Amino acid sequence: MKREKKIKKISLDEMADAHILSEKISEKERAEILKEFGEEKKKSLSNLSNEQRILAAILQLRFQIEDYLKKKTYNKEATFSFFLKEYISRLQLKNKDFAEQIGMEPSELSHLLNNHRKPNDKILIRLELHSNKNIDAILWYKVLERDKEYELLTNCSLREEEKQYVKQYFSSSW
Repeated sequence: MKREKKIKKISLDEMADAHILSEKISEKERAEILKEFGEEKKKSLSNLSNEQRILAAILQLRFQIEDYLKKKTYNKEATFSFFLKEYISRLQLKNKDFAEQIGMEPSELSHLLNNHRKPNDKILIRLELHSNKNIDAILWYKVLERDKEYELLTNCSLREEEKQYVKQYFSSSW
């Protein structure tokens, strides 16, 4: 009984801090706090309109992209096309409707989603504008850049192919 009263007095910020600083509390206390936090989260989400839920999902995607870009390791699943699919899914739109909303042919969108084509700068700007600047063009570009970095590091066949064009290698006698 005494513990229940203590939990009810904990604010959401304190619950978040407890989650982050979990080494200061027991596993049982941590589980109780997380359970209550989850219930509060569900209650808060149930009060949101569909538009607010979608915005929350878009912001969550932005944070997911930012977190991925902070990591040094490449995740071959986390491509531009993966994040674009996630964006469209979180908007609860069909690909055809989304393509129309950003002034793109559905076939062109399909090429982007299936990683057959890379978007140009215009598409990156349209994505930024469509998200109401919640996911800016630079963030989309950085995901593309990460994809390109991996491609350059791992494309051994292209490296072999291009050797024929290099007639002389730089050498230094330092």
